[in-house]
Amino acid sequence: MFLAWLITVALMAIGFVLERNVDNRQLGYSAPELSTLSAKAAFFTGVKFSLVELMVLSTILRPWSFTARTRYRALIALLLFAPYTALLLLIGPGGKLSFMVHGIWLAVIVIMLFFASISPIQATVPPDQEKQTP
Repeated sequence: MFLAWLITVALMAIGFVLERNVDNRQLGYSAPELSTLSAKAAFFTGVKFSLVELMVLSTILRPWSFTARTRYRALIALLLFAPYTALLLLIGPGGKLSFMVHGIWLAVIVIMLFFASISPIQATVPPDQEKQTP
């Protein structure tokens, strides 16, 4: 999880560099510091939000102690993060690249939580017993 967060922050930093360069070209030389400030604000806001989400997720999941109740923790986290992710993905398009990367980060978390909560349930379902022929 932490490694995925580091990759997300690296992608946000790349988006910050790209946005800063694109904004400077669009605005010309009239206000390059303004575009740099807006790109910095988007970058640092995205990093702060993703760090808080990582802390909440690790508090709920407690990855250092896996037990039989882990699937319930994943389901609780899924119920918490799915509406939040849907809301941010609905209001996020058209924004800065940092916010788009943040939306992708949340979508990956929700997909991961979905499979983490479903796979133990599938493992407990007994397989169909076939007829044994003599």
